[in-house]
Amino acid sequence: MSATHLSTVNYDVKSLTKEWSATGRKFAVVINGKRESLDALGDAIADSTTGYALTSIPNMSAQMQTLIPTGTVCRTPRLEYKGEGDMAELLVVGEQGLAEGGSTIGTGGGDMEVPPNTTTRFVYEPNDVALAYGLPFRPGMKWDLTIQAPNLDFMCEYQSLNEDGISTTANLISIEQVLKNVGYIATNMSLMAVCNVWEAGQITEQYKAAIFNYLWADHGLADPGSWQGGGAGSAEYVRRILRGTTSYRFWIPHVTVTTRYRTLPQSLTDVPKPGEIGEAGEDGGPPGWTNAPYEDKWTNIFSYWSSGPQVEFSGEFYVVEQQWQGFLDFDEDLYNQPYKDNKPE
Repeated sequence: MSATHLSTVNYDVKSLTKEWSATGRKFAVVINGKRESLDALGDAIADSTTGYALTSIPNMSAQMQTLIPTGTVCRTPRLEYKGEGDMAELLVVGEQGLAEGGSTIGTGGGDMEVPPNTTTRFVYEPNDVALAYGLPFRPGMKWDLTIQAPNLDFMCEYQSLNEDGISTTANLISIEQVLKNVGYIATNMSLMAVCNVWEAGQITEQYKAAIFNYLWADHGLADPGSWQGGGAGSAEYVRRILRGTTSYRFWIPHVTVTTRYRTLPQSLTDVPKPGEIGEAGEDGGPPGWTNAPYEDKWTNIFSYWSSGPQVEFSGEFYVVEQQWQGFLDFDEDLYNQPYKDNKPE
């Protein structure tokens, strides 16, 4: 049976249909001839593990072959036999860019050229960061409230009323003393801890007002001679908490690339490893043709974090999916990049 389909007399190519699509060029070749020979040809195409080239079909004219791009692989043949005599027809489908599982898995393509049989998806997705860590990924708006609280000797001011309900002179008390009065070791507290005492602590309104005054003061660090407070970070935190906001939402680019294979992919040679970091169009990042943003409106360069490939059998193809998540301010220690400095030999 292995040599039957190579016969030059038992079948012939009847027609070729070429179709242009967004995912590459598709071809339909109709062959008619002897049933047994066509059945053997169909088996040879389906059983191939290296890819049966569409131009390898015997008796295909040179004119037809010039219409087919090099490397176009046959996919799923279809034999039609009507039970009349010994003749049948075989429909052979070929797709440009369809690869075999033993070939290298990669994204390929140029800066703006999408590889055949590959699709891509780009979308901005929301993400939330707790206010404790400030507003990351924005120039001049990043702070960390987990640092030790500064200026704890700040004399917070709040008004007290006499028994007639009339305001008297201001009572002065240091923020350090306030925190001690409610049971904290003030010298070891972070700004976030002070914010939590103000926001949710079981304390009197007078103490809460004193802590508020401390957190709300944002200009003391620039002018040590003036009354001091927690600084711009704590003031911004207080402002947002009073508005009912506990987190800051920002938007990050997310890029997906899917590639189809006829047989099960085996090699992961050119695919970014899980946790690998790279810029758009560079090693480790999404290909340039995905239109992944390279920089934001402040000209900060995006970095992309690869989640590694996923392989799924759709019932007809093996689909390899690769994803990248973009960031502006990338803490490589936080997000982990195991292959950056210690790539295995």
